[in-house]
Amino acid sequence: IPGIERTADGRLWAIWYTGGEGEGPDNYVVVVKSDDDGATWSDPVLVVYPPGEVRAYDPVLWIDPTGRLWVFWAQSYGWFDGRSGTWAVTCGDPDAVRQTWTEPRRLWNGIMMNKPLVLSTGEWVILPAVWNRDPKRDDMNGDRFSNMIVSTDEGRTWTKRGHADVPDRLFDEHMMVELTDGTLRMLVRTTYGIGQSESTDRGLTWSPGEVWKYGPSTRFHLRRLKSGKL
Repeated sequence: IPGIERTADGRLWAIWYTGGEGEGPDNYVVVVKSDDDGATWSDPVLVVYPPGEVRAYDPVLWIDPTGRLWVFWAQSYGWFDGRSGTWAVTCGDPDAVRQTWTEPRRLWNGIMMNKPLVLSTGEWVILPAVWNRDPKRDDMNGDRFSNMIVSTDEGRTWTKRGHADVPDRLFDEHMMVELTDGTLRMLVRTTYGIGQSESTDRGLTWSPGEVWKYGPSTRFHLRRLKSGKL
């Protein structure tokens, strides 16, 4: 699950997870950087390797509107423990010679595989999901959805706004876009391809999930370009 970001000064950051012979508790996250447009790369600048049977995986890089670099990743006991968690550290100056990182912080339940979104309201949004698969923990019944988690204070605190419930989702890997009329459209990975749901009240409630595209059950990408096109 590789990811990449580029700073205002042109430094490239890349991330992925590795370790072990497959998906499991030996997985850990690696972050590297490049100052020559990717021709050469540094040794690992940051490694996330929790102790014991805890797996670190599905990482994401994001430079927020203030210029901070966020490193997000998921943690779980074993392959999947019915809950997982979205964790993050930040670096205030990703163009510095040496980076200083905050302490790791658990933001919410679930797994977030895609970059956050900034709405026209200025709110920041992350999209973690608790997978709808075994083991199904009773304390996760309210979070076993494609969730929308919002920060109104530039990432200091996060609160659940709402969630979409698209049938037959497997690994949600959901992404969202804000349309020009303020409607939020969410696409979700499903067993049949991609499902969708929409919200007209800033994410508090979502329409019943429905088929958007039939196809393979695989990761996809949704983003608005600077031109305004989707």
